[in-house]
Amino acid sequence: MEDHSAPRIAIGTMTGTSLDGLDVAAVELDGAGLESTARLLEHRHVPLGACGVRLRALCEQAPHRAADIAALAHELGTLHAETIEPLIRALPRPVDLVAVHGQTVFHAPPLSWALIDPAPLLAVLDAHLVTDLRTLDLARGGQGAPITPLADWILFRGPRPRTIVNLGGFCNGTHLPEQTGTPDAIRGADVCACNHLLDAGARRWLDRAFDEDGAVALSTTPEEAWIPTIVERLEVRSESVNRSLGTGDEGVDLIATLDALPTAAKRLSTLAAGIAEVIARAIPATNEVLLFGGGAHHQGVRRELARRRGGAPTSLGAAGIGVEAREAAAMGVLGALAFDGVDITLPAVTGRTGPARHRSGRWHLAHTPG
Repeated sequence: MEDHSAPRIAIGTMTGTSLDGLDVAAVELDGAGLESTARLLEHRHVPLGACGVRLRALCEQAPHRAADIAALAHELGTLHAETIEPLIRALPRPVDLVAVHGQTVFHAPPLSWALIDPAPLLAVLDAHLVTDLRTLDLARGGQGAPITPLADWILFRGPRPRTIVNLGGFCNGTHLPEQTGTPDAIRGADVCACNHLLDAGARRWLDRAFDEDGAVALSTTPEEAWIPTIVERLEVRSESVNRSLGTGDEGVDLIATLDALPTAAKRLSTLAAGIAEVIARAIPATNEVLLFGGGAHHQGVRRELARRRGGAPTSLGAAGIGVEAREAAAMGVLGALAFDGVDITLPAVTGRTGPARHRSGRWHLAHTPG
């Protein structure tokens, strides 16, 4: 582990499985390794546009020529570069490293593919660049996900136990002990499909890309008799310990089943309630809950989650980090931890085994960082 007497700036990026945009976050870190503290400096979000449409087709396993995939990876890399370059100019000091997740187009361990062409980034960066932060975990028999729990520890640990809930394409949770605890006590898991289902329902029943803020779902109440059916369908997909969710777990076959309900609003409200029930069952009853991800805007899910948790403390975002900035900020923190030689995944979360013989990630090291 290297000594870092001066604060560092790391940039992280994320395009989640919801494909709702590219998030880029700059974080400032004091200290090194697990003794680090971090704060968000800036967050930017840009739509994926036509690139997102083509990425969705690839994620849905539509056949593509190698040339088309290469062009798509380059286009995504270019979008990253065009978003990161002006952010770097706006920051108070040079950037030390950039951690890029890429777009997950396939995930079924031990196979996983986060698509990105780093060349456009290397053309504009003076900092270290790291991609493929999941690969070392997969090589050691892990699921490669969830990857963020140690970053959540750096960013969000507090005086009482907390669960960080990410409402993305898939929902995942990180259970943090109180700040006097140790990282060994961190737990986390993928929970169930979330925005994958909510957005598929909106496309089918509303002819819209999504139900904005969950307004249609919120306009009525769920059909409680259908909740056990939804729960059974979703929980079976994550019933194995240390099993990450990925390609084939989106659960969209459930959508047609809900056509039996009388209105689009009833279907969306009931779907939101079923998802909330699965999530509520996965959270320790006494934990404070911090909601993040695009799905945190969905008022139908939030209403049902609060109701099913009996009013237990729930917040949107935390530590000055908004709901859409967390994953990108976490990637920046993970990049810094990996550079420091920290094993960035946890055996109790991903199921990986054995000592690390390599540094996490695929690195492009700058001659003169910053």
